[in-house]
Amino acid sequence: MQDPSRPVTGYPAPNGCPPPQPGVAYPYHANQPNPYPYPYAYVQPNRASSSCAFIRSFILAMMVAFIVMDVTIFIVWLVLRPRFPEFQVESVSLTNFSASKSSSSITGNWNFRLSVTNPNKKMSISYDVVQCLLLYNPEFISETRIPPTIFYLI
Repeated sequence: MQDPSRPVTGYPAPNGCPPPQPGVAYPYHANQPNPYPYPYAYVQPNRASSSCAFIRSFILAMMVAFIVMDVTIFIVWLVLRPRFPEFQVESVSLTNFSASKSSSSITGNWNFRLSVTNPNKKMSISYDVVQCLLLYNPEFISETRIPPTIFYLI
């Protein structure tokens, strides 16, 4: 080496070994490249049958329909903000009450005064028939219906 402070220029770098002989750059026998990149030939998978494709598309269509329906219901709920009507018993009275052990019956005139209010501002409620049931624990005692007049709660 002439001057170790200078960078090496040219090929090969002078290291004291003789350059390779012309025509012999790599002294070992090189393997031929594999014509197939994988050890086995590529086999295409079977295409899905038409029934599988139909089932897949049907399930996808049902999922889309449910999502659209859910979004629509959610938007309607956001706009209307529905709430249940409020029922209050204002007064209860019982007249002509009698109980009989022999026939296991209870008779009397029951009078209830109910107040029903609608907290919804964007919806009204209509009643066609109001059915009243009187229960004591799980036992049914009596039932009556208010005549079919139409009530509107605004």
